[in-house]
Amino acid sequence: MFLRNLAANYLGTVWVTVAQLAILPVYVAFLGVEPFGLIGVHATLTILASLSDLGITPAFSREISRLSGTREGATGIASFFSSLEITYWVFCGLVGVAAIVLLPGFVVDWINAKTIPHDELILATRLMFGQIALQLVIGFYTGGMLGLQQHVLLNSINIVGTTFRLVGAAIVLAFVSPKLDALFAWLIIATLMQVVAMAVASRRVLPIGVSRFDFNHVRRIWRYAGGVTAVMVLSLLLTQIDKVILSRTLSLADFGLYSLATTIAMSLCKPIGPLSRTLLPRMNQLVARGEHDEIARLYHQGSQLASFLIMPVTAVVVIFAPEIMAIAFQGSDEAKSAASLVAVLAIGYAGNALMSIPYTLSLSYGWLKFGLYQNIVACIIMVPLTLYLVHHFGAMGGAMAWAILTSGCVLLSIYYLHSKLLPGEYYSWYMQDTLPPAAVAAATAYAFRLVVPEMSHGLIWDTIIIGLIFAAVAAATAMSLTVIRRAIARMFAKSLGN
Repeated sequence: MFLRNLAANYLGTVWVTVAQLAILPVYVAFLGVEPFGLIGVHATLTILASLSDLGITPAFSREISRLSGTREGATGIASFFSSLEITYWVFCGLVGVAAIVLLPGFVVDWINAKTIPHDELILATRLMFGQIALQLVIGFYTGGMLGLQQHVLLNSINIVGTTFRLVGAAIVLAFVSPKLDALFAWLIIATLMQVVAMAVASRRVLPIGVSRFDFNHVRRIWRYAGGVTAVMVLSLLLTQIDKVILSRTLSLADFGLYSLATTIAMSLCKPIGPLSRTLLPRMNQLVARGEHDEIARLYHQGSQLASFLIMPVTAVVVIFAPEIMAIAFQGSDEAKSAASLVAVLAIGYAGNALMSIPYTLSLSYGWLKFGLYQNIVACIIMVPLTLYLVHHFGAMGGAMAWAILTSGCVLLSIYYLHSKLLPGEYYSWYMQDTLPPAAVAAATAYAFRLVVPEMSHGLIWDTIIIGLIFAAVAAATAMSLTVIRRAIARMFAKSLGN
């Protein structure tokens, strides 16, 4: 089941990420850069809206997973699910209505739109908040299906739902109306259809039991939910403060470029999510058994796999950002001007992704204070740093602040975590898991930059060249990691034995 869930999570993540990246040129082409800025605002508000979840979804997922582990607990899952489902629908409905009524005027006044009519912005923003409320409900059902170990079913629905939503968005923009209100109206319809599909699927995989509302089920998860919420609030503030500041200080068109660069840079690190989600249950088991040597072994394996997933793509994107943006957006001047932002933001999000496996380790030990204390210190630093750098360097200042902060977390927070949970493993994390693959990936990509100083062979050939460069960087990085070298050696030995 572990490998099947891991494969399903990776397939779903890769598919959704590629689909989201593929739609970006369509949005820019049909909407223009300034309206695309509202898409960036939508992305930021969607992330911030998860704060209104109040930690219910992760607490819900954890409790369902715990209940499903015993025969007695499994019989109570249906009642627990129904109680949380009803509560969550009412909660999201109230939040959605309040946002639609109260917030559009504030959002329109906050952003610096110059060419979009005020009435059109207000309507689009109201529709945007309606779609965000439905997206929260998707998050709830996602938590339930993860807790029930239905990873394959969950990712199947996400793949179909995301593809349907984004292909439909392209069709609406191309053949119905290239306007924001038409786009968000379609997104509401498509998101609602996915919500219905997830609700029906969740019901079908629930263990047999009495399904009734009991507020005691809601009450018993509040303590854990509160702790998760505290970490989430600080984490989201940390990751979104640059967007909040820049959405106010930049024109909507310039913020659209920053949002475009952020979306691309963030997508590079999405493959870490499935790895963390798959490792966490196994780490939980090992911690419960007190098998600390096995925990350390699994931790280093996960960290090396994370480096393999992060380092090659980050190195290629940082060094070949202009070429990649030119290929993706077919020479668009606006997109090419975001290349330097993509390069700097990619460094920042790579550092953030490297913290995922250590953070997963802290969760397996139940040490929520690690994430809480780290984010408090980081937020205290991030806000003035971002304000200062944005004032002096504009959008690039926001990217620089993020890269500086995540680099500091990798240097300092990792030391603190290892000293508490895995004493003596700090050196190995750096000298085996992280620095060698980073150095090899950067050196290999830079060597190709010297050999291929310019690319102007046409879209197809430039794409092939970038693909070959990435393959070479990934292969070199893999050989710098002991976990991959040993896996290859075992496969080779097995083939010889046969």
